[in-house]
Amino acid sequence: MRHTFTLLTLLTVGAPAFAQKPVRKPPADGTEFKLAPDAPKYVTADIEFRDPTGAKWPNFFYGKPAAAGTFTFHSKTPSAAFTLTCDKMAQKLGDQSRRVLGDITPEDKPPAVAFALTKCGEVKPIANPEKNGPKEQFASEGTLTVGGKPAKVAGSGTWKFNYGKDGEFPESIQLSLRFDAKGTDLGLKSPDPVQVTVSCVAFKDLPAAKK
Repeated sequence: MRHTFTLLTLLTVGAPAFAQKPVRKPPADGTEFKLAPDAPKYVTADIEFRDPTGAKWPNFFYGKPAAAGTFTFHSKTPSAAFTLTCDKMAQKLGDQSRRVLGDITPEDKPPAVAFALTKCGEVKPIANPEKNGPKEQFASEGTLTVGGKPAKVAGSGTWKFNYGKDGEFPESIQLSLRFDAKGTDLGLKSPDPVQVTVSCVAFKDLPAAKK
């Protein structure tokens, strides 16, 4: 029976080795993620305005950080200091009267939009999170400027980690900040609320700026 092999022998000796996937971990408290206007070259920020009733079409703006900024991760008390300039508007051609910002958006001449995140509050669990959505959120405050008119806003923020192929810790963090703004505070004729979502990406190590 010297040539008899057991199944266990084949599995343990003859089977190929399988690479194990890295265990994804959140960043350590105090990890700083960076934002910059010149790296990367592609768009890293966007701001959208929506009508809660759905009666008006949304507005979408996109751009980049206005200057170098940071978001410091902390599982309980994050902090941030950055400003986003979103001076380009999607779907800018044609009649804008049916859109949320129609009052202040002449045809082909969209207003410049900017947002400065000035304060982050304590991180708390989300009461009824979606299955694949974020499980926690933090309070956030900032200044939203539409067409040169600044307005103080307050709401909540969430994050999502982005990992490299074999990375154990995230290479970047994607922030999503949500606010309800009064229409007249944005320069609109109606005081009806406007839902505002600000999104951006910050990097552990900024991609090298290309000349």
